[in-house]
Amino acid sequence: METIQQIIKKFEATKDKQVYSEIIERIKTEELLWVSYIPFTNNYYLDFENGKPACYLFTEKKYYDEYQDYMMQQQIIVKPVENNEEQRMLMFGDLYRSGFEMIVIDNGQTHLVISLFDIIDKPDFSDVPEINRPIMNPALVCAANHFFQGLNTKRVTRDMEANMFKEIYHVKYLMPLDASKMNMEKTNADNGECIIKENSMMQFPLITNSEDKSFYPFFTDWNEFRRFDKEQKFSGNIVTFDDIKYFVDKSDGISINPYGVNITLTKDMCNVIESVAKGSPQNTVIKEQAAEKDTKVMLGEPAEYPQKMVDEICKYLKTNKNVNAAYLRLMVKDNEQSYLIVVDFSGDKNEVFSGIANAGVPFSNGKYLDFVPLSSSFGKGAVENVEPFYKKKKFGIFG
Repeated sequence: METIQQIIKKFEATKDKQVYSEIIERIKTEELLWVSYIPFTNNYYLDFENGKPACYLFTEKKYYDEYQDYMMQQQIIVKPVENNEEQRMLMFGDLYRSGFEMIVIDNGQTHLVISLFDIIDKPDFSDVPEINRPIMNPALVCAANHFFQGLNTKRVTRDMEANMFKEIYHVKYLMPLDASKMNMEKTNADNGECIIKENSMMQFPLITNSEDKSFYPFFTDWNEFRRFDKEQKFSGNIVTFDDIKYFVDKSDGISINPYGVNITLTKDMCNVIESVAKGSPQNTVIKEQAAEKDTKVMLGEPAEYPQKMVDEICKYLKTNKNVNAAYLRLMVKDNEQSYLIVVDFSGDKNEVFSGIANAGVPFSNGKYLDFVPLSSSFGKGAVENVEPFYKKKKFGIFG
């Protein structure tokens, strides 16, 4: 039997529609396929073909291995997800849920770019009453993956951030609700309206991170919801950004898809998101910084010291036992100013940097926040003879 790669070569030579149909059928029924996955976002690796979100699928493991070697050279960490025929259509459904529209087959070989919707029908809920439509947010999941993937690979832009913020603001979510102590009477079977009777109690679960901070979880769809509620203990309450603003005040914050890309929001971040969604310019991209060869970087003290930003960051750092010290510098790179924060820490870099960013971004006056570990040569050089703005207190006779 011909391999899929051989059939792709035949199609490239002939552009025969029947050959193309054969490729589609083999993609549906092949015993094993491999998909590129990026652990940082807990989702498939995302790129764009013809301006549309694309994933990377491989028909043989050796083709994937060559692709992964290339990605490693680009300093992009991916891993393969093996997909069998039995799980194939579930995978294509998951791609749709995550906002993908295109599939690149056997990148690095004679490759073929196809539409996801040549394999599955694009869901159309226009004739379904709104109360019965499933909560699904492909555009938000895609925008979040694009932003955090860019953050991870140091290729993030303000447009990526603004796009994610606008999606966060406009969509509907699922919020878990323990309805076991609610006494309800259905009043309208068509639209699901109910009356909540006396002595009812609504309970919304919290999740806790490694720093003992508590967050209300929100989910973009039922797939993400079930990652949290594996035993199906909770109902899914349909909510909006207004509900996020309400609950963000009731805990340390909220988390969107905590078992996926994990977008953690504080009250200040919610204000930034609302401002961007309503059209106010916002320059708050956060990124890790590394000095590139032959790139001129100038460092100094900020002329206008961002005291409020520093105060808010210090409040956060006092709650994080993994941070020993933090330093602030004004950095000018390619004629663009940003705040460089050099951090002496242990543990998870992404968690530390994200926590500082959540605290500081709303008060950065439109400047980038760049991060670098003190352990790096760039970090050490940047803060030579500079006092930290935060230093963890030590206790004991040697403190």
